[in-house]
Amino acid sequence: MSAPRRIAVVTGTRADYSPLRSVLRALDAAPDFELQLIVAAAHLERRFGRTVDAILADGFTPAAEAPMDLSDDSAAGVTRATARGLAAFADAFAALKPDLLLLLGDRFETHAAALAALPRGLPVAHIHGGELTFGAMDDALRHSLTKLAHLHFAATAAYARRIVQMGEAPERVHVVGAPGLDDLLATPRSTPAALEARLGPPLAPA
Repeated sequence: MSAPRRIAVVTGTRADYSPLRSVLRALDAAPDFELQLIVAAAHLERRFGRTVDAILADGFTPAAEAPMDLSDDSAAGVTRATARGLAAFADAFAALKPDLLLLLGDRFETHAAALAALPRGLPVAHIHGGELTFGAMDDALRHSLTKLAHLHFAATAAYARRIVQMGEAPERVHVVGAPGLDDLLATPRSTPAALEARLGPPLAPA
């Protein structure tokens, strides 16, 4: 029997942890995979609520941490934090020796993880590529992540087409939907009576 494949997954904020949670549960439960959760950036800082505690409460044990010091949110501060992230992710990958790195989204800490994977020849899988954000640097980071990645998990067919238009091999692009919807679909529906009891005012006039 072959050893499970080691899948490193990076989460840096609540914004990416929430949509990743169902993916993490599936990887953790699959006998063919070994989940290596790397907790980074805002999760480790008290000024952002030290949300690594919520990850622990969900039953996940981080395999490594990648502190980045986000105390300075100026342009220079973000650049320095990215540099610290590069070093921290490089150390984590050297220690964990993952077979694949799974990333979601378009943040600078996510980009640092992908850059750290490049010299190692560590394959990268990217969730939510091909999307557009106006008025922020997210587009540049997201599209750069697409070019750094080897497998692409797009939320819609339109986003998948954009990834292919960027030159990625169609056989490596998969339309999988938005994993953040998994928890929503798994949440039991409340009846109108239960909602009224919880919220107070009636939902419809008598």
